[in-house]
Amino acid sequence: MTETSAKILVIEDEAQLAKFVQMELSYEGYDVAVANDGLSGLMAARDHMPDLILLDWMMPGLAGVEVCRRLRSTGAQMPIIFLTAKDDVADRVAGLDAGADDYVVKPLASKSCSPASAPTYAATIPKKPRPYSLKPLPSTAKPAKCFVATGALN
Repeated sequence: MTETSAKILVIEDEAQLAKFVQMELSYEGYDVAVANDGLSGLMAARDHMPDLILLDWMMPGLAGVEVCRRLRSTGAQMPIIFLTAKDDVADRVAGLDAGADDYVVKPLASKSCSPASAPTYAATIPKKPRPYSLKPLPSTAKPAKCFVATGALN
């Protein structure tokens, strides 16, 4: 019997960041889906039933805070983590009040480049093994390029 990968939904309108997060989490062994706006994110959450959602706040159409409220109003209980540039205390409070479980501010620091590694939620989700490892680059590296893969990337 094989263990299935946890499903993570990334709802992020910045294409490069969404791709980076998707690649990083896929390398970590997670099954990752991406939605590039709030409405698509709501539909993807309904269709994919993710185990974890990483959610941007500022997106065209439907803001992340409203996506979070709507998901919680339907009884959705998966962890939701804001991954956003909004760093005011009032924004953090509003995000948590909307139902988010955690709040990570962009840009990501080099030691917390994997959004799932900062909070403890992803550590409790089963993942599939990978044939390679990721190791942090020196602290002088740019935040968008925090990890390098070593070994075979199949």
